[in-house]
Amino acid sequence: MPVYARHTLQTTPHFNPVDVAGVNGVANALKQWRGFAVVADEVRQLAARTSKATEEIVGVVEKNQVLSDDVMREMFSTREKAEQGLELANQAGAVIVEIQEGAKQVVEAVERFANELQ
Repeated sequence: MPVYARHTLQTTPHFNPVDVAGVNGVANALKQWRGFAVVADEVRQLAARTSKATEEIVGVVEKNQVLSDDVMREMFSTREKAEQGLELANQAGAVIVEIQEGAKQVVEAVERFANELQ
């Protein structure tokens, strides 16, 4: 074998096909892990946005509960005032009936007095 050929064979690394496949496998695995890392980062970001949205929803629900409680208090207050107004209206109606009866008695008394004067 010529000297240059022997030198080339001695200095050129010999790759076993199994070693090359292993390196390719590692490279592919690294690509997959990189892909998993990207997906994991997206999942973390989505979880953070979901958590923030959940907090906002809780805040809105709590605010709605406070507003609902305020509305209920106002409704009960309004109902009490309406009942008081109805009671006063009934009392006023009774007073008007008494006034009408009194006026009727006055008219009758005036008629009797007028008849006696004739």
